[in-house]
Amino acid sequence: MTSRTEGPRRCGRETGFSYFDLDRGLAPPGQPPRGREPLHDRNASRKALCWLAENVVVKRALAICGLVLLALAVRPVYLIGVGLGFWQPIHRPEDVSPRARYVSTLKSAAWFDCSIDRTRGVNPCHAWDDAGRLVAYGNYRLDGEDRAATEAELRPSVLVLYPGHPDRAWIYLFKDRTIQGRLLVPVDANGVPLERFEVRTGSSQ
Repeated sequence: MTSRTEGPRRCGRETGFSYFDLDRGLAPPGQPPRGREPLHDRNASRKALCWLAENVVVKRALAICGLVLLALAVRPVYLIGVGLGFWQPIHRPEDVSPRARYVSTLKSAAWFDCSIDRTRGVNPCHAWDDAGRLVAYGNYRLDGEDRAATEAELRPSVLVLYPGHPDRAWIYLFKDRTIQGRLLVPVDANGVPLERFEVRTGSSQ
């Protein structure tokens, strides 16, 4: 059988205020002092206070669960949006240029900062990986066209690294709906493309 003192202890744990305080004419935290009430009024007040305390706890729990579910739902949408280029990542690595744009495809993901040097007719480019490491840099021209990409053409899409030679990486550009449309190749000070020597191991047939 439940004793009379269980009610005050139960509500006291949740609200820091017990029925005994009501009996003494005290008020819950945040409310003005009150006089002693008739017994039936005090019983009603006790029940209302317990219901209010329990209701507040339930609402807080539901609010926390709602925030957690919202965070879990927003993250996939955020990642998909970054992958499709709808928006840029919230976090930018410290060493990445403020002008660099993040591009992620099925083939690669990198930060690109490419511009146009009209005097020399080249596209100076820098590229960083996801961790913010500089993995490619140099002056570029369109492959086979001996000219710099225009502002409309200069939309980097895929980075093709050359191990050990960050100055010889290739940069593909979007063209219409093609990811690997045009190709930027590194050139020297005279505008001559830098050669890449692909190394294959094993015996050749």
